[in-house]
Amino acid sequence: MHGHADQFVNASLASDLGLGFSVTEQDVLDRLLEMYRQDSWIGRKPMPPAFEINGDVEAAEAILACAHASKLSPPAA
Repeated sequence: MHGHADQFVNASLASDLGLGFSVTEQDVLDRLLEMYRQDSWIGRKPMPPAFEINGDVEAAEAILACAHASKLSPPAA
């Protein structure tokens, strides 16, 4: 990932959240083959217990909450 800071940050975040793992271009095939042989994801951290991956649902709920809150509050003067 030389020269691609955004990809490094995304890969690090995915790894930290237990959603994947980072490899290099040189070792990706060896790592995948080893995981296939072991029938296991090697080096993957467990996901947090309360991790929500439905961003669309979260966004919709936030929008509805704001709309509901604006109906309950009096109009601004």
